[in-house]
Amino acid sequence: MTKSIRYNWYIKEQHKIFPIKQVYARIYIKSKKSIIIVSKDWNNRQIPWWKPENWENTFETLQREIFEETSLKLNFNSKDIPILFWYYQIQENLEKYLQLRYFIEIEDIDENILKPNEKLDIDCIKYVKLINIDEISMIIPRLSNSEADL
Repeated sequence: MTKSIRYNWYIKEQHKIFPIKQVYARIYIKSKKSIIIVSKDWNNRQIPWWKPENWENTFETLQREIFEETSLKLNFNSKDIPILFWYYQIQENLEKYLQLRYFIEIEDIDENILKPNEKLDIDCIKYVKLINIDEISMIIPRLSNSEADL
């Protein structure tokens, strides 16, 4: 059985002992009022998310995976740093871990550069797309019922 509890803004001290096993990113393109969505099967669309490699910190995971899945090369600095807007403590059977949710705002991009940039396999991203923020609940219906996935 899986159980999750959502927390806002910063990771509480007592949760820092748990491994981070999932990192989500809501990538907002300000000039286009759009967010980036991806799909592995052409049908199910989602906000990008990843599993960190053992040697990476969270920002390294974000940079690597955003590049692999979208071809966007992001260099986080003090101005463009990802913002943790909430996290989940997940419990699956006896295992506990964290799932982090980040917001990344980009001023503008050329939509034509968005494409998967990872080796083709059964579990890879098949397409990347910008979706207007007002249309997201039509593309990903579960978002109309819960802000948790956005």
